[in-house]
Amino acid sequence: MSKSAKMAKLFIVCMALTLAFGLGCMPTDAIAKDIKVLRIGIGIDPDTINPIEITTAIPANITELLYDTLLKTNPEGKLIPHLATEWSVSEDGKTWIIKLRKDVTFIDGAPFTAQTLKRQLEIIKDPTVRMPFRFLFAGVKDITILDDYTVQYNLHAPFAPFADLLSVFAIPSQ
Repeated sequence: MSKSAKMAKLFIVCMALTLAFGLGCMPTDAIAKDIKVLRIGIGIDPDTINPIEITTAIPANITELLYDTLLKTNPEGKLIPHLATEWSVSEDGKTWIIKLRKDVTFIDGAPFTAQTLKRQLEIIKDPTVRMPFRFLFAGVKDITILDDYTVQYNLHAPFAPFADLLSVFAIPSQ
């Protein structure tokens, strides 16, 4: 490694330590009360932040920060509950019963209930709504509301990646 490369590396390390020390010494409430707007630099303007309408990776990344999904994937790749507390699949693979968390309220104050999921599927299936990935839901016949916090997805045929679909598609309040 050349002397100039070593000096550049040392400079970067010193700057990083100075910045870390400086930020570490600031009281957190002093930082938080001054923040009025959060700006994030990205390479494009997203065409939408509606999770149903997304078409590219950057809006998908943004919606992942704004909305939640029924299931999540843990670091080992296993599906775990998130907005759903539990789920079961019929023996024929065509009926999925999903129990929902009861303690969820959207930022607009609307409660998260079984009706939210039924409304989401109606929007997804509406041909007048721009939904680039509608085909992924083609196997879903309908949703039956069993109670305020339990839904039954009825599929036309068994669809092995259905649980993965529930871990990817975010749920907006409207």
